[in-house]
Amino acid sequence: MDERYAQVVSFEQGNLLVDLFAADVKLPMATPGLPPGTVVRYVQREGLAAVTSRVAEADSALAAIWMALSDCDVDPSFPESVVTEVDAIIGDPGIDDPSLIDLTSLPFVTIDNVDSRDLDQAMHIAQTADQFILYYALADAAHFVRPGSVLFNEALRRGASYYVPGFAVPMLPTALSEGLVSLNESVVRRALVFRICFDKAGAVESTTVQQARIVSAAKLSYEGVQRYYNHPHQSGLAARSYTPTLDALRTLGRLRIEQARRRNVVEYDRSSVEISLHEAGSTFHIEDSERLPVEKYNEQISLVCNAEGARLLNEAGLSAVVQAVYRVHESPDRERLIKFSRLLKGLIRHYQLDPVLWMWRWKDGKYGQQENLSDYLERLRDHQADPALLAAVQRHSLMLSPASRFSAVPGGHHSLKLDHYARFSSPMREIAGVFTHREYLQLSGVASGEASADQQLREQVIDAANRAKETQKRLNRAVTKKAINQLFEHQLSLPDEQRALYTGTVMSLRPTRVYVQLDKPKITVKLYLKALARLTGQHYQLDRSAAFIEVEEGVAFALGQRLSLRTQSYSQKEQRWHLVPVS
Repeated sequence: MDERYAQVVSFEQGNLLVDLFAADVKLPMATPGLPPGTVVRYVQREGLAAVTSRVAEADSALAAIWMALSDCDVDPSFPESVVTEVDAIIGDPGIDDPSLIDLTSLPFVTIDNVDSRDLDQAMHIAQTADQFILYYALADAAHFVRPGSVLFNEALRRGASYYVPGFAVPMLPTALSEGLVSLNESVVRRALVFRICFDKAGAVESTTVQQARIVSAAKLSYEGVQRYYNHPHQSGLAARSYTPTLDALRTLGRLRIEQARRRNVVEYDRSSVEISLHEAGSTFHIEDSERLPVEKYNEQISLVCNAEGARLLNEAGLSAVVQAVYRVHESPDRERLIKFSRLLKGLIRHYQLDPVLWMWRWKDGKYGQQENLSDYLERLRDHQADPALLAAVQRHSLMLSPASRFSAVPGGHHSLKLDHYARFSSPMREIAGVFTHREYLQLSGVASGEASADQQLREQVIDAANRAKETQKRLNRAVTKKAINQLFEHQLSLPDEQRALYTGTVMSLRPTRVYVQLDKPKITVKLYLKALARLTGQHYQLDRSAAFIEVEEGVAFALGQRLSLRTQSYSQKEQRWHLVPVS
């Protein structure tokens, strides 16, 4: 039975349901005890809607998330035709396929977030005195999700899985993404396995790819593995069949990070904010999140797999068989570099900084010979540059290049300093991963397809993958906005002098607003200059360098400036919080 989601709204005689993911669909039904705003799951029976469960209480954080999903048209429901097709797949999982290499004797392990259920990747690493041998198993979604099927078309429509606080909206039904395809613990699964040999310095020597059957020995979390690294003798992960893999992961991860440094990959001092649900979904919880070392090691394994997979695809050249999809990240153009230089000159002028230290030499000039961005930022760290100013400069350097995108044309990945890059590592969460796996299997002669049809399909996959990236960004912005609303809204009921003070750093300036990253939580808020002008009577003008904003008396705001802020008001019309600096 096809379950869907709706919100309870009021009308004169009682309540009705409004479908969240269908345009202008109203489902009249008496719903006693369900306040307006409640989100419910329902089924239709004989033309009437029958509520099967409550999903989110009215006016809760979880209800706000469901409204954001609705606004972005991210529907967790799958059509009945997809469910029927999945049932047939489960009845014939293909685990006994004689073409599969049997790797079930190797103790693979998955490492992911504690609450992850869609496990795309498992690894086994053997280490000798002179070599590392990595077996990196990726869920074989392409075997089940085939072009022309209802399931593939639905995955193409979605483009990717979407993540919000508390849960995920999967690209594939959970019977697959958390069941048959997921590399769950202690069950035999199909996988596309990269076998990559590294020398003792962590450089790739050779790569082969094969379809295999594997078994994950354990589902581990980042936190659990990090505890093992920090206190091995107190951890339950010591002396297990997979413990050598954990030890080798740390060693190889560190070597790969060093390899990235040699390629001049920029290391940013990154921290993030994690928004979760609190009190059974009634409120948001915002906390700062620092990446654990094990996450960085795990990332390196994923990166090398994607880079090696892209290299193999590219070596196939313009083969009529393979229609590869790449992840391309272009380098900054000259105009962006000039703007960044102008900004640095503005900072040097305002703060009276040493230009030899603070100017980035992206070309030969009066401050010395050309240098890469990685060396420039490292130089600032070595000289113990002001942390707030350094953070602002890093933020702007991070924005020098346009966002990465999926493309049919092979190109370099600027931030990773790689000639080619693709997305092999998310075969259940991205349609690009499913398609890329399938194209590699065609290259290997395992799968078949018509080149002209594949070319057309590739364009659809690229469009869906790029669109999905933007949709996830929209969801992130919507959820963050709702969490900020919750953070600030109770402040307005307090007298000014009792309202919380938030300290932060000016990270970016625009003609109409100032971006400030708060210290705790590390969210970015905006100060709107028009509102400040009404309050102060001053005229704010962005300097040509975009490094500071001037008023008649001097500089009002500058990049890297430390501020204390207090909430002043909320504009319902503009849906904006107005914060003001407090001296």
